Amino acid sequence: MKKYIKILAGVLISTLLACDPGEFDDINKNPNAPSTVNVEALFANGLFSTGGTNSSMALWTQQMSRTYYTSESHYETFRGNFAGVYSGPLMDLQFIIDLEDPQEIYGNIKAASKILQAYFYLITVDTFGPVPFSEALQGTANLTPKYDAEKDIYAGVLESLAQGEAALDESKGAIGGDPMLGGDVAHWKKFANSLIMQAAVRISDTDLAQAKTYFAEAYARGGIVDVSDNINYLHFDKDGQRNFWFTDKSGRFDYAPSDIFVDFMEKTNDPRIDAFINSPTDYNPAEDPEEGKYVGMPYGLKQAEASAFSKSTISSFGTYINSADTPMPVLTASQTWLNIAEAASLGWISGITAKEAYEKGVRSSMEQFDVTEETLIDEYLKGSSIAWQDSKSKELLGNQKWVSLFFQPYDAWRAWRKFDFPVLTPTPNAVNPTKKIPVRLAYGNGETVENAKVYEVGVKLLGGEDNEATRLWWDKF
Repeated sequence: MKKYIKILAGVLISTLLACDPGEFDDINKNPNAPSTVNVEALFANGLFSTGGTNSSMALWTQQMSRTYYTSESHYETFRGNFAGVYSGPLMDLQFIIDLEDPQEIYGNIKAASKILQAYFYLITVDTFGPVPFSEALQGTANLTPKYDAEKDIYAGVLESLAQGEAALDESKGAIGGDPMLGGDVAHWKKFANSLIMQAAVRISDTDLAQAKTYFAEAYARGGIVDVSDNINYLHFDKDGQRNFWFTDKSGRFDYAPSDIFVDFMEKTNDPRIDAFINSPTDYNPAEDPEEGKYVGMPYGLKQAEASAFSKSTISSFGTYINSADTPMPVLTASQTWLNIAEAASLGWISGITAKEAYEKGVRSSMEQFDVTEETLIDEYLKGSSIAWQDSKSKELLGNQKWVSLFFQPYDAWRAWRKFDFPVLTPTPNAVNPTKKIPVRLAYGNGETVENAKVYEVGVKLLGGEDNEATRLWWDKF
């Protein structure tokens, strides 16, 4: 049976009742809100859908390997189904956006819903390509909404993010139902601006002229540029709320850093290596402190080949994944600075050089993963394959995002598709139709059968075959 990736990578939580009341029930209650519709619960539901693991994408980017059940690293998952994100968080958030609010109680939560909805749309379009947008979320009024071109979706999403950011008003109080940012309106503004910058530079190779303007305006307003403002998905040491990677590390150990990732970090003397990678349990520093200190799992092996490796000889995840409640990053200062570096290299902004922003991005990542020795960081930034060079901007930004997004596999996959660095070779054991590393998910069988007419239009807009090797609109080179 073929697997289907769940977009947003986590199990979409349909109601706030699925969460532990002790953790979430009393967060930012609005005492003036009517009780007939729990708007804050709908909003919280959307936020909970930002969590997850995207384990297949960590394998596609070859940052991780499977130690067993290796077929997942053979690209067996190449179709997806986006129905759940539309019927779940997108619809919940649309209800809030459409809510009549004559007393203007919900101004900030409606604006934040617009921002969060744009976040989900970006994930969906960046996974499949053309998807429903302009006719979506109309319920029974339109059960077969048309697919929109990626360019039109991006234009609409950038506009929604800018409108949501502008509508947020700190004088109207905190945003209710917000376990992630604590209802902080100023923080939501930074979130929106960083999302705009991220989306705008992702499409820098396209003909969407407004991207440059959107980026420059968001940059001027200010995004997430301090590590203290990093947006994280919260985990708790309770059933169903534990950090996936910690559970795997301390239990079955099905996933491990790949040999490709470990070799890259060792080759570049990356100070973050201990945060990402532990020494194997068989490692004996008394014999040789360097030999066998970090050992990645060979990538893309057949199951019989992988079974020959003792897990005691393979590195597990490092010190960052140290507890069941380790939070996982959603959007970080490092990402924002690296996006600013790209924009500066394109001449989109002034007042900062690409080199300055790039180094801020690297230093922010170091701080995020508790690397504090300035001497080590300085030496790393001087490395021949790390130091900024204008002529190698694509390679440097691609490699740096690949490393810094180790625990954000979906964003790492997006960045790898955009920059094509590091250069990755598909496993020779691939089982997907094209035998290539997936650069999108093909539409699910439900779309091809139940929505055949709109599906056919979507494939035409895609501009290629409906398979996992057809590049998206912004993935030009």
